[in-house]
Amino acid sequence: ERSKVVGGLTWTIETPVEIDIQGRHGNGYIFQRELGDISMISDAVRDLVRATPNVMFVGEVIDDETAREVVQASQAGFLVICTYHGSDIPSGLERFSRAAGGGTVSQQFSESFSFAIHLDLILDTPASRMRRANDENSIISKMATGNPPRILSTRFLFSDYRDSKEAVRGSLRNGEFA
Repeated sequence: ERSKVVGGLTWTIETPVEIDIQGRHGNGYIFQRELGDISMISDAVRDLVRATPNVMFVGEVIDDETAREVVQASQAGFLVICTYHGSDIPSGLERFSRAAGGGTVSQQFSESFSFAIHLDLILDTPASRMRRANDENSIISKMATGNPPRILSTRFLFSDYRDSKEAVRGSLRNGEFA
């Protein structure tokens, strides 16, 4: 959608490519690069910085070196979107920050962070819907799927507003992820 509206050049790095989206999208173009081995992602991110795309999408960050490369690309001014696993937003942010910082909290990560979205499949029960509906940082899918029925629940944290940007980044800088 961003490519359609804003335009520019987007590159994805994936192992494997899950959805074929390569091609023209409105005002922009998306190139997809499929890697044969997940250990090649950090090198691919480093190479991609030289190609100067407007947006980089890294399909999955699973090691410290890739986390560092993603943060460095972001610090260089690229919009970098990546996936990373965590049981919730605070634990995911802490794990990513420590991965990018080689075991300690990465100051560069705290400076380049803009937003996180946590996705979870939860059992479709009245109680789970009520709990998430009362959470201002949650969006719940209206469609249930699977057996037993589950719904996609998302929680988000944005730090792109002037007042919240420094508060969020200050907390990350100090290792306060909750």
